[in-house]
Amino acid sequence: MIKGLITRTPACFICAALATSLVASSAVAMDKTEVVGNLKWTYAVDENSAMVKKVVSAQNGQMQGVVEVPASFNGGAYIVTGLGHQAFAHAGFIQEVKLPETVQSIGQECFRGCKRLTAVKLPSAVQTIHDSAFSGCSGLRSVTLNEGLVTIGGNVFRGCGSLKAIVFPTTVKEIGQHAFVGTPLEAVDLPDSVKELGNEAFAGCGSLETVSIGKGLVELPFRAFANCGNLKSVTIKDGHLDAIGQDCFRGCKRLTEVKLPPSVQTIHDSAFNGCAGLRSVTLNEGLVSIGGNAFRGCGSLKAIVFPATVKEIGPHAFVGTTLEAVDLPDSVKELGNEAFAGCDSLETVSIGNGLVELPFRAFANCGNLKSVTVKEGHLEAIGQDCFRECKRLTEVKLPPSVKIDKSAFRGCPVTRGNP
Repeated sequence: MIKGLITRTPACFICAALATSLVASSAVAMDKTEVVGNLKWTYAVDENSAMVKKVVSAQNGQMQGVVEVPASFNGGAYIVTGLGHQAFAHAGFIQEVKLPETVQSIGQECFRGCKRLTAVKLPSAVQTIHDSAFSGCSGLRSVTLNEGLVTIGGNVFRGCGSLKAIVFPTTVKEIGQHAFVGTPLEAVDLPDSVKELGNEAFAGCGSLETVSIGKGLVELPFRAFANCGNLKSVTIKDGHLDAIGQDCFRGCKRLTEVKLPPSVQTIHDSAFNGCAGLRSVTLNEGLVSIGGNAFRGCGSLKAIVFPATVKEIGPHAFVGTTLEAVDLPDSVKELGNEAFAGCDSLETVSIGNGLVELPFRAFANCGNLKSVTVKEGHLEAIGQDCFRECKRLTEVKLPPSVKIDKSAFRGCPVTRGNP
Protein backbone atom coordinates (compact mmCIF):
# COMPACT_ATOMS: atom_id res chain seq x y z
CA MET A 1 0.00 0.00 0.00
CA ILE A 2 1.24 3.49 -0.89
CA LYS A 3 1.39 5.69 2.26
CA GLY A 4 2.34 8.99 0.62
CA LEU A 5 3.51 10.64 -2.52
CA ILE A 6 6.72 12.69 -2.56
CA THR A 7 7.31 15.08 -5.43
CA ARG A 8 10.89 16.13 -6.05
CA THR A 9 11.70 19.34 -7.90
CA PRO A 10 15.04 19.21 -9.65
CA ALA A 11 17.70 21.25 -7.81
CA CYS A 12 18.60 23.12 -10.98
CA PHE A 13 15.08 24.56 -11.22
CA ILE A 14 15.20 25.78 -7.59
CA CYS A 15 18.59 27.41 -8.11
CA ALA A 16 17.44 29.08 -11.31
CA ALA A 17 14.30 30.49 -9.67
CA LEU A 18 16.29 31.76 -6.68
CA ALA A 19 18.84 33.42 -8.91
CA THR A 20 16.12 35.11 -10.93
CA SER A 21 14.52 36.43 -7.73
CA LEU A 22 17.80 37.81 -6.40
CA VAL A 23 18.59 39.53 -9.66
CA ALA A 24 15.14 41.14 -9.75
CA SER A 25 15.32 42.37 -6.17
CA SER A 26 18.83 43.74 -6.58
CA ALA A 27 17.73 45.57 -9.71
CA VAL A 28 14.96 47.30 -7.80
CA ALA A 29 17.21 48.19 -4.86
CA MET A 30 20.25 49.25 -6.90
CA ASP A 31 21.15 52.94 -6.85
CA LYS A 32 22.26 54.57 -10.07
CA THR A 33 24.59 57.52 -10.57
CA GLU A 34 24.85 60.09 -13.30
CA VAL A 35 26.85 63.28 -13.80
CA VAL A 36 24.83 66.24 -14.99
CA GLY A 37 26.78 69.45 -15.40
CA ASN A 38 29.27 69.59 -12.54
CA LEU A 39 27.15 67.53 -10.15
CA LYS A 40 27.04 63.82 -9.48
CA TRP A 41 23.51 62.58 -8.83
CA THR A 42 22.67 59.35 -7.02
CA TYR A 43 19.12 58.14 -7.52
CA ALA A 44 16.91 55.11 -7.00
CA VAL A 45 14.61 53.91 -9.75
CA ASP A 46 11.18 52.34 -9.69
CA GLU A 47 10.05 51.40 -13.19
CA ASN A 48 10.40 54.70 -15.07
CA SER A 49 10.52 57.00 -11.99
CA ALA A 50 13.60 58.28 -10.18
CA MET A 51 14.05 59.46 -6.58
CA VAL A 52 17.11 61.66 -6.00
CA LYS A 53 19.03 60.30 -3.02
CA LYS A 54 22.24 62.31 -2.92
CA VAL A 55 23.92 65.12 -4.81
CA VAL A 56 27.64 65.95 -4.64
CA SER A 57 30.06 67.95 -6.71
CA ALA A 58 31.56 65.94 -9.55
CA GLN A 59 34.89 67.76 -9.01
CA ASN A 60 35.01 67.18 -5.23
CA GLY A 61 34.20 70.82 -4.61
CA GLN A 62 31.23 72.56 -3.03
CA MET A 63 27.80 72.94 -4.60
CA GLN A 64 27.31 76.66 -5.06
CA GLY A 65 24.81 79.22 -6.30
CA VAL A 66 21.81 77.95 -8.24
CA VAL A 67 21.24 74.20 -8.46
CA GLU A 68 18.88 72.95 -11.14
CA VAL A 69 17.40 69.49 -10.56
CA PRO A 70 17.13 67.50 -13.83
CA ALA A 71 13.67 66.44 -14.97
CA SER A 72 15.01 63.01 -15.95
CA PHE A 73 18.05 60.73 -16.03
CA ASN A 74 19.48 58.27 -18.53
CA GLY A 75 18.30 60.14 -21.59
CA GLY A 76 14.73 60.48 -20.34
CA ALA A 77 14.34 56.85 -19.27
CA TYR A 78 13.77 57.79 -15.62
CA ILE A 79 11.54 60.74 -14.72
CA VAL A 80 12.48 62.56 -11.50
CA THR A 81 9.39 62.43 -9.26
CA GLY A 82 10.89 62.98 -5.83
CA LEU A 83 13.77 64.29 -3.75
CA GLY A 84 14.79 61.83 -1.05
CA HIS A 85 15.89 61.91 2.57
CA GLN A 86 18.75 64.41 3.12
CA ALA A 87 19.40 64.64 -0.62
CA PHE A 88 20.84 68.17 -0.28
CA ALA A 89 21.22 68.35 3.53
CA HIS A 90 23.90 70.73 4.84
CA ALA A 91 24.95 71.78 1.35
CA GLY A 92 26.05 75.09 2.77
CA PHE A 93 26.71 77.01 -0.43
CA ILE A 94 23.44 76.46 -2.29
CA GLN A 95 21.54 79.73 -2.73
CA GLU A 96 18.63 78.68 -4.92
CA VAL A 97 17.13 75.41 -6.13
CA LYS A 98 15.13 75.08 -9.35
CA LEU A 99 12.84 72.07 -9.36
CA PRO A 100 11.31 70.45 -12.46
CA GLU A 101 7.55 70.19 -12.84
CA THR A 102 7.81 66.41 -12.49
CA VAL A 103 8.66 66.50 -8.75
CA GLN A 104 5.79 65.34 -6.51
CA SER A 105 7.41 65.13 -3.07
CA ILE A 106 10.21 66.72 -1.05
CA GLY A 107 11.80 64.16 1.27
CA GLN A 108 12.51 64.27 4.98
CA GLU A 109 15.38 66.66 5.85
CA CYS A 110 15.98 67.12 2.12
CA PHE A 111 17.44 70.64 2.42
CA ARG A 112 18.02 70.68 6.17
CA GLY A 113 20.77 73.06 7.23
CA CYS A 114 21.23 74.73 3.82
CA LYS A 115 21.89 78.04 5.52
CA ARG A 116 22.53 80.08 2.36
CA LEU A 117 19.45 78.86 0.53
CA THR A 118 17.33 81.99 -0.04
CA ALA A 119 14.49 81.03 -2.40
CA VAL A 120 12.38 77.98 -3.21
CA LYS A 121 9.49 77.69 -5.63
CA LEU A 122 7.63 74.39 -5.59
CA PRO A 123 6.43 72.95 -8.90
CA SER A 124 2.74 72.35 -9.45
CA ALA A 125 2.91 68.56 -8.95
CA VAL A 126 4.23 68.63 -5.37
CA GLN A 127 1.72 67.17 -2.91
CA THR A 128 3.89 66.53 0.17
CA ILE A 129 6.73 68.29 1.95
CA HIS A 130 8.04 65.75 4.44
CA ASP A 131 9.27 66.41 7.99
CA SER A 132 12.14 68.88 8.47
CA ALA A 133 12.61 69.30 4.71
CA PHE A 134 13.83 72.91 5.09
CA SER A 135 14.57 72.94 8.81
CA GLY A 136 17.44 75.22 9.74
CA CYS A 137 17.56 77.05 6.40
CA SER A 138 18.27 80.29 8.23
CA GLY A 139 18.70 82.39 5.07
CA LEU A 140 15.46 81.27 3.42
CA ARG A 141 13.48 84.43 2.60
CA SER A 142 11.10 83.37 -0.17
CA VAL A 143 8.97 80.21 -0.35
CA THR A 144 6.30 79.76 -3.00
CA LEU A 145 3.92 76.93 -2.18
CA ASN A 146 2.00 75.46 -5.09
CA GLU A 147 -1.71 74.94 -5.56
CA GLY A 148 -2.05 71.19 -5.25
CA LEU A 149 0.11 70.94 -2.13
CA VAL A 150 -1.70 68.81 0.48
CA THR A 151 0.71 68.14 3.37
CA ILE A 152 3.33 70.25 5.13
CA GLY A 153 5.13 67.95 7.55
CA GLY A 154 6.41 68.54 11.05
CA ASN A 155 9.35 70.94 11.56
CA VAL A 156 9.41 71.68 7.82
CA PHE A 157 10.39 75.34 8.15
CA ARG A 158 11.53 75.28 11.78
CA GLY A 159 14.36 77.70 12.40
CA CYS A 160 14.01 79.48 9.05
CA GLY A 161 14.86 82.77 10.70
CA SER A 162 14.50 84.94 7.58
CA LEU A 163 11.07 83.73 6.45
CA LYS A 164 8.72 86.68 7.03
CA ALA A 165 5.81 85.72 4.80
CA ILE A 166 4.14 82.67 3.32
CA VAL A 167 0.91 82.10 1.40
CA PHE A 168 -0.86 78.80 1.99
CA PRO A 169 -2.59 77.38 -1.09
CA THR A 170 -6.25 76.46 -0.86
CA THR A 171 -5.39 72.77 -1.24
CA VAL A 172 -3.38 72.35 1.98
CA LYS A 173 -5.09 69.95 4.41
CA GLU A 174 -2.41 69.30 7.01
CA ILE A 175 0.31 71.37 8.69
CA GLY A 176 2.51 69.32 11.03
CA GLN A 177 3.79 70.00 14.51
CA HIS A 178 6.47 72.69 14.97
CA ALA A 179 6.24 73.39 11.24
CA PHE A 180 7.02 77.12 11.56
CA VAL A 181 8.52 77.38 15.05
CA GLY A 182 11.03 80.20 15.27
CA THR A 183 10.21 81.86 11.96
CA PRO A 184 9.62 85.65 11.79
CA LEU A 185 6.28 85.31 9.99
CA GLU A 186 4.22 88.48 10.35
CA ALA A 187 0.83 87.07 9.36
CA VAL A 188 -0.80 83.65 9.12
CA ASP A 189 -3.92 83.07 7.04
CA LEU A 190 -5.03 79.44 7.20
CA PRO A 191 -7.43 78.57 4.37
CA ASP A 192 -10.66 76.61 4.86
CA SER A 193 -8.95 73.53 3.43
CA VAL A 194 -6.75 73.02 6.53
CA LYS A 195 -8.25 70.17 8.54
CA GLU A 196 -5.35 69.33 10.82
CA LEU A 197 -2.85 71.59 12.57
CA GLY A 198 0.00 70.11 14.60
CA ASN A 199 1.04 70.99 18.14
CA GLU A 200 3.14 74.16 18.39
CA ALA A 201 2.88 74.71 14.64
CA PHE A 202 3.49 78.46 14.98
CA ALA A 203 4.75 78.66 18.57
CA GLY A 204 7.40 81.25 19.32
CA CYS A 205 6.86 83.28 16.14
CA GLY A 206 7.89 86.54 17.76
CA SER A 207 7.03 88.77 14.79
CA LEU A 208 3.55 87.35 14.20
CA GLU A 209 0.87 90.06 14.47
CA THR A 210 -2.29 88.69 12.83
CA VAL A 211 -3.83 85.25 12.55
CA SER A 212 -6.86 84.25 10.50
CA ILE A 213 -8.18 80.71 10.91
CA GLY A 214 -10.40 79.09 8.29
CA LYS A 215 -13.50 77.05 8.95
CA GLY A 216 -11.98 73.61 8.31
CA LEU A 217 -10.30 72.98 11.66
CA VAL A 218 -12.04 71.05 14.45
CA GLU A 219 -9.51 71.97 17.13
CA LEU A 220 -6.74 74.47 17.64
CA PRO A 221 -4.08 72.22 19.18
CA PHE A 222 -1.65 72.38 22.08
CA ARG A 223 0.47 75.56 22.04
CA ALA A 224 -0.36 76.25 18.40
CA PHE A 225 0.44 79.98 18.76
CA ALA A 226 2.00 80.04 22.23
CA ASN A 227 4.50 82.77 23.05
CA CYS A 228 3.85 84.80 19.91
CA GLY A 229 4.70 87.95 21.80
CA ASN A 230 3.55 90.44 19.15
CA LEU A 231 0.30 88.74 18.20
CA LYS A 232 -2.47 91.35 18.34
CA SER A 233 -5.41 89.99 16.37
CA VAL A 234 -6.98 86.54 15.95
CA THR A 235 -9.94 85.96 13.65
CA ILE A 236 -11.70 82.60 13.62
CA LYS A 237 -14.27 81.92 10.91
CA ASP A 238 -17.57 80.28 11.75
CA GLY A 239 -17.21 76.62 10.90
CA HIS A 240 -16.40 73.36 12.64
CA LEU A 241 -14.04 74.52 15.39
CA ASP A 242 -14.95 72.62 18.55
CA ALA A 243 -12.08 73.40 20.93
CA ILE A 244 -9.27 75.80 21.76
CA GLY A 245 -6.39 73.58 22.87
CA GLN A 246 -4.24 73.64 25.97
CA ASP A 247 -1.82 76.59 26.09
CA CYS A 248 -2.92 77.49 22.56
CA PHE A 249 -2.34 81.25 22.89
CA ARG A 250 -0.40 81.18 26.15
CA GLY A 251 1.93 84.12 26.62
CA CYS A 252 0.58 86.17 23.69
CA LYS A 253 1.01 89.34 25.70
CA ARG A 254 -0.20 91.81 23.07
CA LEU A 255 -3.33 89.94 22.06
CA THR A 256 -6.19 92.34 22.82
CA GLU A 257 -9.39 90.75 21.56
CA VAL A 258 -10.85 87.27 21.06
CA LYS A 259 -14.26 86.39 19.67
CA LEU A 260 -15.17 82.71 19.66
CA PRO A 261 -17.34 81.27 16.87
CA PRO A 262 -20.65 79.53 17.73
CA SER A 263 -19.23 76.03 17.28
CA VAL A 264 -16.71 76.15 20.15
CA GLN A 265 -17.63 73.95 23.11
CA THR A 266 -14.36 73.75 25.04
CA ILE A 267 -11.59 76.11 26.05
CA HIS A 268 -8.85 73.84 27.37
CA ASP A 269 -6.47 74.51 30.26
CA SER A 270 -4.31 77.64 30.02
CA ALA A 271 -5.53 78.44 26.51
CA PHE A 272 -5.10 82.20 27.08
CA ASN A 273 -2.92 82.08 30.18
CA GLY A 274 -0.64 85.10 30.44
CA CYS A 275 -2.30 87.14 27.69
CA ALA A 276 -1.64 90.30 29.67
CA GLY A 277 -3.09 92.69 27.08
CA LEU A 278 -6.37 90.82 26.54
CA ARG A 279 -9.19 93.34 27.08
CA SER A 280 -12.14 91.83 25.27
CA VAL A 281 -13.33 88.20 25.21
CA THR A 282 -16.61 87.20 23.59
CA LEU A 283 -17.69 83.75 24.72
CA ASN A 284 -20.20 82.04 22.45
CA GLU A 285 -23.56 80.52 23.26
CA GLY A 286 -22.82 76.81 23.02
CA LEU A 287 -19.63 76.98 25.07
CA VAL A 288 -19.71 74.22 27.71
CA SER A 289 -16.33 74.09 29.44
CA ILE A 290 -13.71 76.66 30.45
CA GLY A 291 -10.57 74.84 31.57
CA GLY A 292 -8.24 75.45 34.45
CA ASN A 293 -6.02 78.56 34.20
CA ALA A 294 -7.76 79.42 30.92
CA PHE A 295 -7.52 83.19 31.46
CA ARG A 296 -5.06 83.27 34.34
CA GLY A 297 -2.89 86.35 34.34
CA CYS A 298 -5.00 88.24 31.80
CA GLY A 299 -4.43 91.45 33.69
CA SER A 300 -6.38 93.71 31.32
CA LEU A 301 -9.58 91.63 31.29
CA LYS A 302 -12.16 93.73 33.16
CA ALA A 303 -15.39 92.13 32.00
CA ILE A 304 -16.72 88.86 30.68
CA VAL A 305 -20.20 87.52 29.99
CA PHE A 306 -20.73 83.83 30.59
CA PRO A 307 -23.18 82.23 28.15
CA ALA A 308 -26.14 80.27 29.49
CA THR A 309 -24.59 77.03 28.19
CA VAL A 310 -21.44 76.96 30.35
CA LYS A 311 -21.41 74.01 32.73
CA GLU A 312 -17.84 73.98 34.01
CA ILE A 313 -15.25 76.57 34.99
CA GLY A 314 -11.91 75.05 35.97
CA PRO A 315 -9.50 75.82 38.81
CA HIS A 316 -7.63 79.14 38.69
CA ALA A 317 -9.48 79.99 35.48
CA PHE A 318 -9.56 83.75 36.13
CA VAL A 319 -6.85 84.22 38.76
CA GLY A 320 -5.12 87.56 38.36
CA THR A 321 -7.67 89.14 36.03
CA THR A 322 -9.18 92.58 36.67
CA LEU A 323 -12.81 91.46 36.40
CA GLU A 324 -15.16 93.89 38.12
CA ALA A 325 -18.24 91.64 38.22
CA VAL A 326 -18.97 87.93 37.96
CA ASP A 327 -22.44 86.64 37.07
CA LEU A 328 -22.50 82.84 36.94
CA PRO A 329 -25.52 81.50 35.06
CA ASP A 330 -27.74 78.68 36.32
CA SER A 331 -26.04 76.32 33.85
CA VAL A 332 -22.78 76.25 35.82
CA LYS A 333 -22.62 72.93 37.68
CA GLU A 334 -18.94 72.84 38.57
CA LEU A 335 -16.59 75.57 39.72
CA GLY A 336 -12.90 74.82 40.28
CA ASN A 337 -10.78 75.72 43.28
CA GLU A 338 -9.54 79.33 43.29
CA ALA A 339 -11.39 80.02 40.04
CA PHE A 340 -11.59 83.77 40.79
CA ALA A 341 -9.07 84.06 43.62
CA GLY A 342 -7.02 87.24 43.78
CA CYS A 343 -9.29 89.27 41.48
CA ASP A 344 -8.62 92.57 43.25
CA SER A 345 -10.99 94.63 41.10
CA LEU A 346 -13.96 92.32 41.63
CA GLU A 347 -16.85 94.10 43.40
CA THR A 348 -19.99 92.01 42.84
CA VAL A 349 -20.65 88.28 42.49
CA SER A 350 -23.91 86.64 41.49
CA ILE A 351 -24.13 82.86 41.59
CA GLY A 352 -26.81 80.88 39.76
CA ASN A 353 -28.79 77.95 41.08
CA GLY A 354 -26.79 75.17 39.41
CA LEU A 355 -23.88 74.79 41.84
CA VAL A 356 -23.93 72.31 44.71
CA GLU A 357 -20.81 73.72 46.38
CA LEU A 358 -18.69 76.83 46.26
CA PRO A 359 -15.18 75.32 46.37
CA PHE A 360 -11.91 75.99 48.16
CA ARG A 361 -10.77 79.62 47.86
CA ALA A 362 -13.10 80.26 44.92
CA PHE A 363 -13.12 84.03 45.61
CA ALA A 364 -10.35 84.32 48.21
CA ASN A 365 -8.35 87.54 48.44
CA CYS A 366 -10.70 89.55 46.24
CA GLY A 367 -9.87 92.71 48.14
CA ASN A 368 -12.62 94.93 46.69
CA LEU A 369 -15.46 92.42 46.73
CA LYS A 370 -18.48 94.02 48.43
CA SER A 371 -21.53 91.98 47.55
CA VAL A 372 -22.32 88.29 46.97
CA THR A 373 -25.74 86.97 45.94
CA VAL A 374 -26.51 83.27 45.65
CA LYS A 375 -29.78 82.16 44.07
CA GLU A 376 -31.89 79.52 45.74
CA GLY A 377 -31.26 76.18 44.10
CA HIS A 378 -28.97 73.25 44.77
CA LEU A 379 -26.21 74.93 46.78
CA GLU A 380 -25.40 72.88 49.87
CA ALA A 381 -22.07 74.19 51.08
CA ILE A 382 -19.54 77.00 50.98
CA GLY A 383 -16.06 75.54 51.09
CA GLN A 384 -12.89 76.21 53.01
CA ASP A 385 -11.47 79.73 52.64
CA CYS A 386 -13.99 80.42 49.88
CA PHE A 387 -14.17 84.18 50.53
CA ARG A 388 -11.18 84.45 52.82
CA GLU A 389 -9.65 87.92 53.17
CA CYS A 390 -12.32 89.64 51.11
CA LYS A 391 -11.86 92.62 53.39
CA ARG A 392 -14.62 94.80 51.93
CA LEU A 393 -17.26 92.10 51.76
CA THR A 394 -20.12 93.39 53.91
CA GLU A 395 -23.18 91.63 52.53
CA VAL A 396 -23.83 88.03 51.50
CA LYS A 397 -27.26 86.74 50.51
CA LEU A 398 -27.45 82.97 50.93
CA PRO A 399 -30.20 80.35 50.92
CA PRO A 400 -30.95 79.41 54.55
CA SER A 401 -29.98 75.73 54.29
CA VAL A 402 -26.39 76.28 53.13
CA LYS A 403 -23.60 74.85 55.29
CA ILE A 404 -20.69 77.24 55.73
CA ASP A 405 -17.15 76.12 56.46
CA LYS A 406 -15.74 77.87 59.50
CA SER A 407 -12.98 79.52 57.44
CA ALA A 408 -15.18 80.43 54.48
CA PHE A 409 -15.46 84.10 55.45
CA ARG A 410 -12.34 84.45 57.57
CA GLY A 411 -11.05 88.00 57.44
CA CYS A 412 -14.33 89.38 56.08
CA PRO A 413 -16.53 92.03 57.83
CA VAL A 414 -19.59 90.20 56.52
CA THR A 415 -23.23 90.02 57.54
CA ARG A 416 -25.51 87.31 56.24
CA GLY A 417 -28.92 87.87 54.71
CA ASN A 418 -31.48 85.74 52.95
CA PRO A 419 -32.29 86.19 49.26
